[in-house]
Amino acid sequence: MEAPTTKVIRLNFPVLPAPQEWLFTAKCFASAMLAIYISLKIGLTHPFWAVGTCYVIAAPLAGSVRSKGMYRSLGTILAGFVVIITIPLFANYRSIYVCVLGGFAAVCMYISLLDRTPRAYIFMLAGYTAAIIGTPLLAETHHMMEATPFQTAVDRAQEIIIALWCSSVIHGLVFPQSIGNALLARLDQSINDAKQWAADVLAGIKESKSAPLHRKLAQDITELRLMATHLPFDTHNIRWTADVVSVLHDRLASLVPIISGMEDRMTTLKEGRSEVRSTAWRELLGDIAAWCQRGIPTPGRARQLRSRIRELAPETDINAGWSDMLQINFASELNMLIDAFEDCFRYRYQIEIGVKKGTLQEVPDLKAVSNRALHTDKGQAFIAATGVFLSTAISSVFWIVTDWPTGFQAPTFACIMSSIFAAQDDPTPGLKAAFWYTVYSVPFSAFYLLVGVPSAHTIEMLILVLAPFFLVSGIYVGRPATAGRFLMTIMSVVGMLMLYDFGQQDLETYINGQSAQLVGIAIAIGVNRVLRNASVERMVRRIMRAGWQEIARVAAARRPVSIAAIAVRMTDRVNLLGPRLAMVESKAEGPSLDLMEDVRVSINMAHLLDIQDFLRENNISLDAFMKDLSAYFTAKLKQAEGDGRELLVQLDRLLYQACSMPSSDRKNETISALAGIRRDLFPNALFHRAAISRRGYE
Repeated sequence: MEAPTTKVIRLNFPVLPAPQEWLFTAKCFASAMLAIYISLKIGLTHPFWAVGTCYVIAAPLAGSVRSKGMYRSLGTILAGFVVIITIPLFANYRSIYVCVLGGFAAVCMYISLLDRTPRAYIFMLAGYTAAIIGTPLLAETHHMMEATPFQTAVDRAQEIIIALWCSSVIHGLVFPQSIGNALLARLDQSINDAKQWAADVLAGIKESKSAPLHRKLAQDITELRLMATHLPFDTHNIRWTADVVSVLHDRLASLVPIISGMEDRMTTLKEGRSEVRSTAWRELLGDIAAWCQRGIPTPGRARQLRSRIRELAPETDINAGWSDMLQINFASELNMLIDAFEDCFRYRYQIEIGVKKGTLQEVPDLKAVSNRALHTDKGQAFIAATGVFLSTAISSVFWIVTDWPTGFQAPTFACIMSSIFAAQDDPTPGLKAAFWYTVYSVPFSAFYLLVGVPSAHTIEMLILVLAPFFLVSGIYVGRPATAGRFLMTIMSVVGMLMLYDFGQQDLETYINGQSAQLVGIAIAIGVNRVLRNASVERMVRRIMRAGWQEIARVAAARRPVSIAAIAVRMTDRVNLLGPRLAMVESKAEGPSLDLMEDVRVSINMAHLLDIQDFLRENNISLDAFMKDLSAYFTAKLKQAEGDGRELLVQLDRLLYQACSMPSSDRKNETISALAGIRRDLFPNALFHRAAISRRGYE
């Protein structure tokens, strides 16, 4: 007889709000109510516009609220100017004007997607704010006075700016949460990750164990760069060291290709009969690892380590072998590792001093890479902008043809939702979630529009009526996992409360308005599902192709290029590839791709261009090699990759010519760059001495 089994029932209770979450939602609600109070007090007619603004820019960190507030102000002013200028021209031609609004939103969306910083918020918001202002004006009459769009745009700008000031003041003064502490914590974590990765490589830990570190580090570096754009608006003393923080990000980005190159070279050298396996090399690598782990700027110790690297690096001449050249490349990577970490430790120390003293530290030659160097995809930006235009235009045509009362909500929400999710590879899941959370908001919006708000005859009663929904929803807006969904719910409720601003709070108007919102989102889903159906594999290929295009351009360049900018942009691509590769590589038929080899090739090419004058003085020309290298990657773009036979011959020939030069640091830089390119492009190719005599390979 079998023993009876006991079924364990586990109850999953919701996570109770933490004190910080209660504080956040209280500040959001206080900002919104203060904005409503001020708007009513000075006689503005659309107070609920301000409520939506307070929640759209809400963020746990005060610096983020301030920066988003400024960007939203600029976007609103831009949208207001567009409406004031255009609507008198097209007031009698609604069909044309909705296309103008859609076209303006599409152009703004395209510009926004080419700027991957919070600054892009100006253009995204300007695009859909023009639709928010313009479509209700078209709904009023077929022929309008010129003063109407001007007054509406002014009211809109006033409401939003009041909301922005209220949010900035309350989030900045009432127990402000500084972005500085969060950024410093993540900055230190990134430095620790880099130190751990370097220590693992120097200790000989296999690549498979440390591979996740380079993707995580690349992701953290890009996120830190974007987070740091809020620093000038923060309340923390770290805002005075924003330039130093930017340069520190650049140095962290340079560590990704350096450590990955060391990892590959060390593995290769240990597999052969290299001097790297000797006691002296092992002691040196251990000392470098220990120095990295300490994380203290010690220039004297760094100089000692560089001196020991020079002593152990082999001398090369015409008889040098491939192992010697690879050792020089490995020694060069070690020197760059020490340089990069020394800068990281020094800049981190200066940031610490700046935070404590509250003054800007004088740092010479601080030239940070602009965020414009980050990867952008103009093709995807164009497709996303087209999706915004078509969603707005189709929903507008539907509204005009059906002559639907309050149907202007359809193009408005189609434009808003298409813009919000445009940056995603596939916006359809996000748009579907927005649709369903709009449906879930129906009971709340119906109650507030039809019962709650009309029953509140004083500002105190209005606050009491609105408090339960907004205070509870604000808790989930502050949680990253639920922020998007609950913000959609809040915005749907606020969107319906805007009907109260227009004096349209009857049941028929509500049903029409709510239905129009859902129709607009549904049209956006349909358009983006047809237009934005690229697979993850295709997106991976697009990012890889962008890297190949960059290498082809660098090879075709006639003058030196910025090594730091290349490192930042290519590291950003590694970050973009990370989550997509995880999805692709989980499929048996998916391609196994990585960009690290291409990152190292592009940086080594930049090093060669930087010393090409020195090479010409020694009768070494890079012109033919760079031309063939550019052609090699151009062929990869056309999916017509050759075997690179002639390129390999040229590489070996250049390596021997470099080995024949008199000993100098520039000579070793040349050998290191050429050997690095050869190892990354042709890792398994045998090295032939026949290359020096211009004979082909056997």
